[in-house]
Amino acid sequence: MSGTVALLTDSTWSMPPALLPDPHFAMVPLHVSSGAVSLADTPGNEQRIREVLSSARHATTSQPSTGEIRSALEALAEGGATHVVAIHLSAALSGTCDAVRAVGEAFRASTGIPVDVVDTRSIGAATGFAVLAARRALDAGGGPAEAVGAAEGTAHAANAWVTVQDLRYLQRGGRLSASHALIGTALGVRPILRIEDGKIVPVESARGAARARRRLVELVVEGASTQAKGAPGGELDIAVHHTGDDLAAEVLTDELRAAAANAGLKVRTFLRGRISPVLAVHGGPGALAVVTLPAR
Repeated sequence: MSGTVALLTDSTWSMPPALLPDPHFAMVPLHVSSGAVSLADTPGNEQRIREVLSSARHATTSQPSTGEIRSALEALAEGGATHVVAIHLSAALSGTCDAVRAVGEAFRASTGIPVDVVDTRSIGAATGFAVLAARRALDAGGGPAEAVGAAEGTAHAANAWVTVQDLRYLQRGGRLSASHALIGTALGVRPILRIEDGKIVPVESARGAARARRRLVELVVEGASTQAKGAPGGELDIAVHHTGDDLAAEVLTDELRAAAANAGLKVRTFLRGRISPVLAVHGGPGALAVVTLPAR
């Protein structure tokens, strides 16, 4: 492979930075806004964003600015990149892919450095796993086409599930009507959702957080059993993310481990952590997400 291929993603990838200690990697932040306050979704702003989310103020999110995308590409070029593969959250849920594509075209015109954009048609750890797969493809001697193929294949193979504990956040984001959110909250109904074809799709609901979590485990393991049939050695990678309730995420992880073992599933990697604050705006406090992926 001639030249250096760099990777770009956005802050919703929700993976520990230590998993990709790569000088040819950059992350462009989305933004969280509330009133006159607008904060980039960066590690340095994490605590301030958490404070905004825990307040009664209504928060919104927005895609990276043109300047931020351009700066990230310029930094990669200064680091020696001759080609960039940009891997981002679903274009059906954010304008980030389109923004990076537009800036990338202008960047190529002025520098000669191509920017290939991958729409993962998913969110969170599914995007993160796609980024890691692209890095492995490059480490194995592949070029831009192999990195793009690895990212697209990984994102397509991943299953992403979400359950939330406060329906008002989905309603604010346009995912539920105000009346449904009010009734659901009063009755303690917790929806279980799945990412399908880039969009958030309701699957079913359960009464109470514990029942929703148990049903989520059943659905995840059912889907993972199908995924495992096509995985080398039948192994899976699983990520559990939360928006602030680490104890609930720990309980969910333990229940998933037990259920996976009972189903005869082999788990290669089990990650647990806090999801991007930008995604937390839409999930709200207490939201839990699970991504399963056939080991590749």
